[in-house]
Amino acid sequence: MLTVLVRYYCLSRPSLNISFDDAAIFYASLYHIMFNAKRKNMKNDHVRATLKQLTELFEVGISAHFRVESGRYRRHSYPTTLAEQASRNCDPTR
Repeated sequence: MLTVLVRYYCLSRPSLNISFDDAAIFYASLYHIMFNAKRKNMKNDHVRATLKQLTELFEVGISAHFRVESGRYRRHSYPTTLAEQASRNCDPTR
């Protein structure tokens, strides 16, 4: 059996249920912006800023885990609170 340990820098997911259409356009936009930045890699600060802008644009909530210097992961949410997400019509039943 082959076991592979993957150490990711960032993992993101919708914080509430969203439609497939919303997820597709959100992640397509994220990768389009990140790859067009012409950087060698995706730095946490740039990913966080892009996630924040896209959650505001598409009105979806995203929960992301970023690796920090200690090797552990820190969670960030965009918008920052569930109340803020609810106020932006991020419907958990969509």
